[in-house]
Parts: sequence; C-alpha cells; structure tokens
Amino acid sequence: MTIAEDPLASGLLANVATASLTTLLPMRDDDLRSGRYLDFANHPQMTYRGTEVTELAGGGWSVMGA
Repeated sequence: MTIAEDPLASGLLANVATASLTTLLPMRDDDLRSGRYLDFANHPQMTYRGTEVTELAGGGWSVMGA
C-alpha cells in the first residue's frame, strides 16, 4: 500500500494465494478454487491493483480496482 500526501493519489497492490480464499462454505470453496473459476492448481497467485481511492462519508476510505 502506498499512501500519498493526497490520499486520493494513494494506491494498493496485493498478491493473494488463490488457495487461501474462503467463503466459509466448503462446497462453494471447492467450486471457487476449481478450474471453473480460479483454477488455483494452475494459478496459485492473483494480484489486486487498486486504481481509485475515494473518501466515504464518516471518514472512511474505499479502494476500487481489479
């Protein structure tokens, strides 16, 4: 995470192990990790890049990206 002097210019880059994702429902997790969706056996990592930072009412922040 990079926090700029102007928070709206901040950024986020996160690498996530696809096998670590959980919905707390084992059957759904198995489907999510399968070749049908994340295919964690062939794609063990995914990257999230925050591309837009916005301030929320009440002083919080939201990071949008892909």
